[in-house]
Amino acid sequence: MGKIRNPLADPSFARGNVDAGGRRLDVRAVAYTFRYCETCRREWPARHQSCPLCVRWLGDRPQERTEWQIVPERVHANASTEIPPGPDARVLVGASALVLRVLSVRPPDAALFRATPVLRTVLCAPASSSEVTGALCPIAGQGWLFATTPGLRRAFLDALALEQRLRMALPQLAAILGGRIRFGIWLDQYLLPRDAAGEPTVFLTASHALFDFEPDDLLLSSEEAYQTNRHFENFVCIPRRLLNGEETHGYRFLSHKRPSAQDHVLSADATPFVGRGQDLAFLDSCLETSRITPLRVALIAEAGSGKTRLIREWRRRHPDLRVLGASFSLFGGGMAEFAAGLVELPANPRDPTSLCVAILDRIAVERTEVLALDDLHWADAESVAFVSALLESTTAHERLVLLLARPSGRAVLESLAPEIERTLVPLPVPSLQDLAQQLIPSASVAAIAIARSGGNPLFLEQFAAWTMESGYAGEGEAPLNLHQVIAARIGLLSRVRLAAVRRALPRGGTGQREAIQRELDSLESEIGLWLDRLETADYGDRREVARHLIELERVDFELFIARTLAGRPRPRSGRLSEAIERLLSGSADSILADLTARARQPSSAERAEIYREAERAANVLMQHFRWSVARDFLALARDAAEPWQRPEATDRLRRCESRLSGAAINEAAILAGKDLDETPAVGALQLPAAWARLGLLYGSASCFRRAAEAAEAIEDQALAAWAREKARHAARP
Repeated sequence: MGKIRNPLADPSFARGNVDAGGRRLDVRAVAYTFRYCETCRREWPARHQSCPLCVRWLGDRPQERTEWQIVPERVHANASTEIPPGPDARVLVGASALVLRVLSVRPPDAALFRATPVLRTVLCAPASSSEVTGALCPIAGQGWLFATTPGLRRAFLDALALEQRLRMALPQLAAILGGRIRFGIWLDQYLLPRDAAGEPTVFLTASHALFDFEPDDLLLSSEEAYQTNRHFENFVCIPRRLLNGEETHGYRFLSHKRPSAQDHVLSADATPFVGRGQDLAFLDSCLETSRITPLRVALIAEAGSGKTRLIREWRRRHPDLRVLGASFSLFGGGMAEFAAGLVELPANPRDPTSLCVAILDRIAVERTEVLALDDLHWADAESVAFVSALLESTTAHERLVLLLARPSGRAVLESLAPEIERTLVPLPVPSLQDLAQQLIPSASVAAIAIARSGGNPLFLEQFAAWTMESGYAGEGEAPLNLHQVIAARIGLLSRVRLAAVRRALPRGGTGQREAIQRELDSLESEIGLWLDRLETADYGDRREVARHLIELERVDFELFIARTLAGRPRPRSGRLSEAIERLLSGSADSILADLTARARQPSSAERAEIYREAERAANVLMQHFRWSVARDFLALARDAAEPWQRPEATDRLRRCESRLSGAAINEAAILAGKDLDETPAVGALQLPAAWARLGLLYGSASCFRRAAEAAEAIEDQALAAWAREKARHAARP
């Protein structure tokens, strides 16, 4: 990739800054002034004559403060570059905009000169880095832009490397420039023009849009970059970026994910093991058979019946047995996530051949005797094919393969051709009594738990925890099944513990504030534990788990508010939101059927809940471009909406339906879209209309074809068909 140009640079700066020794500088410091609004108690860039929030006039003598932005020197040679002719000279890039500011007096030219080599080490990737696919280019008077064409995944990795280099150099830069340095990196996707040499070009108006954000010592990514990378990283949503005086969300990178299923497998047992003596003997028999001939065994059990615990107990009784195991997760039935439980992922974690070779190598090196594959009912089609190929590659060796799933995973098990199938029956009453006596002190409460358990040991465990948390002594209502006891325990977080914190906040002294902080930390840890529990797939069908997750999300928001009121705000984790979205996208039909059934005769409270859940599901499905199913959820949300909510719900439904096959295309609305030379940032949803607008403005067949390709990528059948027809007409002589 060539140099990003700024062709409208001011020629008056062609000579550049020169230090006392006559040496030319690569950077300079420009004043960046803020104005303070006393009403909102916020600062705004000095270009705002009035406060963007309260519209208060900032006065003829506004309260102002100045920071010094370190920017590239303006280059005279770029001032004569011509605007590229024609609409087709555009390229889609992922790019990171870097802003640096010094919070002190203006750095002297001598300091800027000494800082230039340090900046170069930050801005230029090491020569040994073969993964670098773009170029970090100066945008005169603004900052630096690192642009790459292979896509937002590569751009995100490059941005992480840039942030790491910058953080390492910040102490040295601060010492040279004489003040604390604020930085900001904003990652987004842009549709930029190209010059005759094919190099992306940034013009003056577009450069203002690219760098119009406040640096908060963070790497933030746009919604588009977040959606592209969400399956690889964890993010936290930070509402920091300022565009035209309005706050929009950015996503801060936290760390790489570790699937909770791995921690679940390694976690210590919290309750005693009871019963299952015949099942342990069955596994011993299968092991002996596998030492003569390879054997695949399917174990089927309802949620919470103890299949995972059975394998763990069996392994404990055979400490020298060489076992290799992995588990699928409720939120991640993907091939790579599953393989990560077996081996360290290779360079290309999406290549099934590489994964299979790595696993087979480990099996051979460790001389594995038992391969245990758990929760296969969560495996997607790609993963099932991968597991089948892996098992076929191991049939030449004497080995026991254990395939564990719920009854809903019978089709998956059948495709893997087990020689033996065994279903775990519910625990008998004597075993339940033995377990209940160890968990529940009260005999009467233990009897209630046993009667309602249906032979499910997990219900007993959760019921025992609920009785301790709620003080239940055997009188009044109590949960009837596993999902009710989970919902009751999650509800206690908000109704009891958070409510007590909110009551204590206004009058808390020093000692009480410390106790409040400890309780808030404990609540946050508890939310994380619940997410781990739900993610390990112990808790039944997806519809119920979706309800629990949405309730946890509400509790998490209340916790966020409580922390803010306590004076220690923290960014909300995106982990809950991601879990909900992955669950909804994989179970849309069953969740829609559940909501539709609940909507037939709902109470007022149920209508509000149905509206919230249907809107949430529609948002997820639209992010995955599943417009027809999203339409059904939006129609349900519209019908359940309150009168004041209905206009917005109706408008969202109309916009969703406009992407379905056969919908009419509003060319006037496309032409009224944003000017790319002023606001070049585009997401996947805006890209088809951006190309279509260029096609309409210039009658360009190639732009219409690109609009059709972009529309097909997001399953927008209406716009794709319209753009293809327009391309045919435009291509005629």
